[in-house]
Amino acid sequence: MSVEVPEEFRPENQGEKPKDKDPVVEKYLVFFRRLKDGYSNEIPKDLVHSTSESSRFKVRKGWFTALITQLEMFREDYLTDSLDSRSEPLVADVRNFVASYTSEDFKFLDRVRAEDIEAGDAILDKVISYLENL
Repeated sequence: MSVEVPEEFRPENQGEKPKDKDPVVEKYLVFFRRLKDGYSNEIPKDLVHSTSESSRFKVRKGWFTALITQLEMFREDYLTDSLDSRSEPLVADVRNFVASYTSEDFKFLDRVRAEDIEAGDAILDKVISYLENL
């Protein structure tokens, strides 16, 4: 099953890319921007499932799973080998976010809350800012 990537999030439409950007950095920038801007912050009245007509909502736990997976891969691929005074706080923020959103408390929530979505957006803002300034 293939998911259609919205036009504005396709790699070829991400604007002029600096020639000296690490391809790994570019890959993560595109993916993290897609997670941040390609999904709605709205919390619909009814539960949204992957099979729902429109499932591009951050309220889905699947969105959190995708975010956590990419954060962990990014941390392992990029941050672990490049710890400096700028990345140390980010590593701590990523670890804290992952710990919170892989906890039993979050796992057994009936519904994702607005504060959870805000926390997801906040960590995305930090990671995207970090990547843009490399």
